Amino acid sequence: MRNLVWLVSLVSTLLLASCGGGGSNNNGYGNGGGGGNSNNGIEINDHSFVGASASGNKIYLGLNVTLDEVNANTNFIKLLLEDDEGNEVGGSSVPVVEGTNEYHISAGVGSTVNAVTASVYVTKTSEQTINDTKIKASVEVSTDFRSRQQDFSQVSSVELSVVDDSYESELVGGRRIHRFAVKVFDQNNNSISGLEADTSNFFTIYEDGVVDVESGVELDTRQSQVKVYLVLDVSSSITQANQQSSVLDAASKAVVSLSQYATFDYREFSGDYREIESLLDLSFETANSATALYYTIDNLLDEINSNESSVIIAFTDGRDLASRNYYPEAASHNAVRDMVANKISSTRTELSQDALAGSLTSYFIGLGSDIDTESLQLLANSGGTESLFATDEEDLAEVFITVANIIQDTYNLEYNSQQTPDDTSLQLSVEVNGIVDTVVIK
Repeated sequence: MRNLVWLVSLVSTLLLASCGGGGSNNNGYGNGGGGGNSNNGIEINDHSFVGASASGNKIYLGLNVTLDEVNANTNFIKLLLEDDEGNEVGGSSVPVVEGTNEYHISAGVGSTVNAVTASVYVTKTSEQTINDTKIKASVEVSTDFRSRQQDFSQVSSVELSVVDDSYESELVGGRRIHRFAVKVFDQNNNSISGLEADTSNFFTIYEDGVVDVESGVELDTRQSQVKVYLVLDVSSSITQANQQSSVLDAASKAVVSLSQYATFDYREFSGDYREIESLLDLSFETANSATALYYTIDNLLDEINSNESSVIIAFTDGRDLASRNYYPEAASHNAVRDMVANKISSTRTELSQDALAGSLTSYFIGLGSDIDTESLQLLANSGGTESLFATDEEDLAEVFITVANIIQDTYNLEYNSQQTPDDTSLQLSVEVNGIVDTVVIK
């Protein structure tokens, strides 16, 4: 696996065009990305993403707005979202309340839209459009969070790498199936995507130095769609630090980034855990609460479907001092942690030993200075990855998207060989825009 620190740095370049984190209240609206322009008495103070649909096919943009003056002509504040061709792709409205100058407003946009212009304006009636008023302000927002190369004509260098510990093989119907995972990068270290559309054209296997035209490279259909378990800390420490909107913003971006590759299971936790339908249902606590990460993961592991490729993405900003309450026989907090780490590892082992089963990978994300980095690292290692840490809320979206990119930019391939012995050598080559790179599989 390539260096995760490098990947975080890579993603940060893309995010400069997007909106950032921050928070100011319990529903996720807060000190997000920079404000837009102001004009004739209305101003966009900040913006951030405040949720995503359950499938990730829509992301919701929220704006904090200040209205300088409320009068008889200011009955509604409306939000219009337009794509880069000027087509309306979303919108909403909120009523103006006498004596109130601060408003928040949000609207959803489809995940296939790469950028929007968000305009807020004031109208007297709900039927009026942006063309009927001079009181308006706008801001441009990127909704494409992937650092990926899809224009093959721009590729001038190719690097192919094999994902560690991904190789396995089995005999099926008189043929040997070799399975492995790879990543492909261009000259800018961006992942090259889109090769899954025609794997036999882009990828070639040399078995003992020979290309077998009767044995092609195909997608491993068992791994083509993953089940992502998104586990988010909603304890009161996040509310106290005004980080709710940072968490919503970061998680929403990750969900939308993965929407074409994954289905989702959402869970929030504090002193206990709750299953929720989508990020729109995330509810941060305000009173004294707790952090029961280990207990949440333990219960989640019992629900892993052995026929699915599963990925756990867990986030926390604190230390787990509550899970032990559910395990009175445990001698310490670390004993509970070790039990869960062993369960992650054993689940992975069981799945790997069944050729027809799926797989399990887990990522653990920590925010701030109060996290137990050693424990998060142990849990991540048990799940075959490294933990990732955000020093502050501005880094959080970068970390979440880094994980999303790692997941979606992996090509899970299989080579169906007519040679049944498992003693042949395998080399894999990839060719993009006439440029070839080759690696040893086994």
